[in-house]
Amino acid sequence: MLSEMRKCVLAVFGIVNLISSCNKGEPPSSQSDNSPVITSISPISGVYNTVVTIAGKNFSTIAANDTVRFNNKEASILSAKSDTLIVSVPISAGTGAVEVTVNNRTTTGSVFSYVTSLIVTTFAGTGVPGHKDGPADVAQFGYPDGIAVDGQNNLFVGDLNCIRKIKPDGTVSTLAGGSPGYSDGRGDTTRFSNYLGIAVDGQGNVFVADRANSCIRKITPDGMVTTVAGNPTYGYLDGIGTNAKFWEVWDVAVDLQGNLYVTDRSNQRIRKITPGGIVSTLAGDGQWGYLDGQGLSAEFFDPYGIEVDKQGNVYVADNWNMRIRKISPSGSVTTLAGNGIASYYDGAGSIAMFSDVFGICIDNEGTLFVTDDNNQLIRKIRPDGFVSTLAGSHEDWGFLDGPADKAKFNYPRGIAVDGMGNVFVVDTKNFRIRKISMQ
Repeated sequence: MLSEMRKCVLAVFGIVNLISSCNKGEPPSSQSDNSPVITSISPISGVYNTVVTIAGKNFSTIAANDTVRFNNKEASILSAKSDTLIVSVPISAGTGAVEVTVNNRTTTGSVFSYVTSLIVTTFAGTGVPGHKDGPADVAQFGYPDGIAVDGQNNLFVGDLNCIRKIKPDGTVSTLAGGSPGYSDGRGDTTRFSNYLGIAVDGQGNVFVADRANSCIRKITPDGMVTTVAGNPTYGYLDGIGTNAKFWEVWDVAVDLQGNLYVTDRSNQRIRKITPGGIVSTLAGDGQWGYLDGQGLSAEFFDPYGIEVDKQGNVYVADNWNMRIRKISPSGSVTTLAGNGIASYYDGAGSIAMFSDVFGICIDNEGTLFVTDDNNQLIRKIRPDGFVSTLAGSHEDWGFLDGPADKAKFNYPRGIAVDGMGNVFVVDTKNFRIRKISMQ
């Protein structure tokens, strides 16, 4: 009997040893595995900045130790708990899987579907006033105003007493000017005065409405600055080149034939300059007022921004009239949008309201974009005159990037649109260039 019991004990001992031997090469049990686990993601679709809750386990309660990626783009973590991460969807995330990494251990969750939407971002500038060239995130502007874009998507900005160039990658340089004054020539030896309106033609020539000098300047692609028309003597006189006189030119536009159009603010007139330098009056009788009509019988009240379309129609941001005016190639002046009341209202042109219209530009489809300065908005005007709000928070001054309807501006003035429909805004008192695009 004792012999049989010994056999049983030995048998059991052998089985235990066998099991122990088999287990030596196995990994630790899942109960000791601290890898992150995703159990749910909510919501599973959304636009930039959508707040997403990721539920699971083994997350770090220290947000810096957690990394969340949407389709390989890193998200901002708003809060972190061991079983919950709350994050913000990164811009242009695209559609793809959500990943969480904790202490170099990564887990993959379900696919998040990114929805493109209209987004406002900062294209260049730090928000600190100054004059510094360089990458977009270190560049500084003194008091930017006018803006234009060329066929290669370079931006030209009328900054305080100088013209800045911004490449498509956001790199900022100084094209001409620097100190206040008046002189032609090249580069930083040239002088401009005060705030500057900008236009650029198909050959890459930049035209500058040199406001305080009351003249129109030209910068060739090789950097040579000359005076096209007008001179630093205020007045009103049609004529040829520098013999003509303006009084506080505000903005300039160029058509496909190389004709220039100028808002001659204090003369309350719209002037035209041919490629040969002949200056004439396109519209306006010189009196402050509001009157539609033919050419010289029409009246304006501080015309600011100006633009021209492919058909030769000229559009004017008639500031103190709170209206957008249209001048046909035959010189007929009509009102496209605005009822003259300083307020805010979207709708058909005849009932829409603005409060201080400054800059104006037009896209390839004939849609106008206007900086509604005192409303802190960017407005959109269809060819039929219907007005809507493109971006900004009504009467809410400040600075905020993000979804267009939540973004904030601080006195938006110059505006330009590139061939892809991206809108660039000179956010003057934020000392930044902002971009409005689908992302």
